[in-house]
Amino acid sequence: MAGKQQASRSSGGANDASSSSSTAESLGSNAARGATTGKEEENNLKKAFMTGPLDPYASFCSFTKADEFDVFSATVASNVANEDRILVDPARGLFGVFDGHGGKDVASFALERIGPLFDKQYAKKSRGDADDVVSLFFEAASSAQKQKKAAAAAGGSKVGSGDEPGAALKRAFVEIDEEFLNQHGRRLPTTGSCGLVCYIERGVVWSAIVGDSRLPAVRSQSQPSVLGVF
Repeated sequence: MAGKQQASRSSGGANDASSSSSTAESLGSNAARGATTGKEEENNLKKAFMTGPLDPYASFCSFTKADEFDVFSATVASNVANEDRILVDPARGLFGVFDGHGGKDVASFALERIGPLFDKQYAKKSRGDADDVVSLFFEAASSAQKQKKAAAAAGGSKVGSGDEPGAALKRAFVEIDEEFLNQHGRRLPTTGSCGLVCYIERGVVWSAIVGDSRLPAVRSQSQPSVLGVF
């Protein structure tokens, strides 16, 4: 991730640690709680949870209603210019981060296109109100690992018919890549981006990841605890 580590946790609102208050307000009243880990912990987590890119799976979560709530994000960057972009789209139920490298172009493009392309790939019939999210309670990491093992035993995850949010996220990522290459030509790569996007629907969270971004599942209590990293 080019010398930087970032993570986001969706719980509503937005406040970028490296942005001005006006920029934070422009992100809306919903965003993602941020967290960073040390390099040693990061490497250990990679060994435990590393899978192929774009390997989404469902994790159950619990929603708690609240009139107002906040979601925060934090970015630790090694570059003077911030190349990262934060996705906060409560109307669609999409939250995530794009970790740009070699410039902000791909991260900005992905941020702009992920919503429309996800809509194209997944015809949402009805879903829970993402604005009611105040905290997410994920299953333990062992449960997620069991799901991955079951998927691997069944031949791996496959792109579905379009009714599955995880498959739709995967196809949206592929389309973003193809659109950017078609617009800018297939030259030698000088810029790029990792990506992590979560979709929330009726108490279930789907995540899609490309690159080395990871999603920590945190129980929000007086003493927050990490339930797993996906």
